[in-house]
Amino acid sequence: MDNEQATAKRRRSWLILSLVVVALAGWSVGGTMVTRHNKDAPLEPVREYLDAIARGDATTANAMVDPSGFAEDVDLDLLTDKVLGAATQRIVVDDVRLAYGVDLDADVVPVQITYTVADQQGRAELRVERVGSTAGLLDEWRVMDPLLVPAGAQSLIPALDRTPVGDTVFPVGGYASDGWPERRFFVYPAAYELTGVKSRYAQAKPTTLVAVPGYENKSAKTLIHYELTKELKTELDRQMTNQVNACFAALPNLPSGCPAELYPYAEQAPRLVRPPSSHVFIGRVEYDKREERTSVNYTARSGLFALTGDDDGNTKLFSLQVRVAINADGQLTVTFPSTR
Repeated sequence: MDNEQATAKRRRSWLILSLVVVALAGWSVGGTMVTRHNKDAPLEPVREYLDAIARGDATTANAMVDPSGFAEDVDLDLLTDKVLGAATQRIVVDDVRLAYGVDLDADVVPVQITYTVADQQGRAELRVERVGSTAGLLDEWRVMDPLLVPAGAQSLIPALDRTPVGDTVFPVGGYASDGWPERRFFVYPAAYELTGVKSRYAQAKPTTLVAVPGYENKSAKTLIHYELTKELKTELDRQMTNQVNACFAALPNLPSGCPAELYPYAEQAPRLVRPPSSHVFIGRVEYDKREERTSVNYTARSGLFALTGDDDGNTKLFSLQVRVAINADGQLTVTFPSTR
């Protein structure tokens, strides 16, 4: 072997050795990259899922979750782009991390998240499941559990049992402690403005439902507060005045629904008078718990009456009971219950 052949052989040996070193280095770097990817892989679908919720894309968020993760009582009509898009504030993601001591070789891995809505912080743990790999190396995962918040809106007028949000309505219930129906629903975490039912007779002050799980009952709740309108009071005054006049006009045969104080004196009708200064006003408001809690009772002081010939000039106070129902469409029904 001459010197030229020896030199060529040495060059080939160095080239082969260099290629082996490069291959080993590449395998080491590639292996490290694969390891790092697979360690963080369970977090990626969760981050993408939370990003969809944060930008109001409920359609994408719904599609990213295992369909079996939605419970039977979850109403998908409340998980739409328009509802989530109507939120006054949506989530700001604070942290996404693997649960402590997680086993990355497991097929189901828990991921812990924290987020903020309207200065309220929420925490949750979402499970992700392994669904395959790319080229047999890079693990792929899918979110199993939807990030939903159990929520409820309450009203002291249970018949007004809904409130619009976006292109749909949230159900509204009453106080469960008082025996009224409590209606729970599930929504994506966000802040939703509730305006209540539009009515001539009861107007709701807009309130915000911040759908972040509470620490004790794990649900979010708010109260829709209705105020009785001047138009309602005017209408009650009119109908109560007509009822009182009808009762006096019917003496001595008082019909049902007249002031209870008149019945004992009905037979003395010729001597029963009502001072011209008599007036009607609302005394107090009570919520009726007898008839499925759908009515509101009003007790109204309706004036004075006296017996003519009473030398002492004594007058007697009478009152008129009124039952008022405002139905789910905001319409008014007034009745005068029997006091006999």
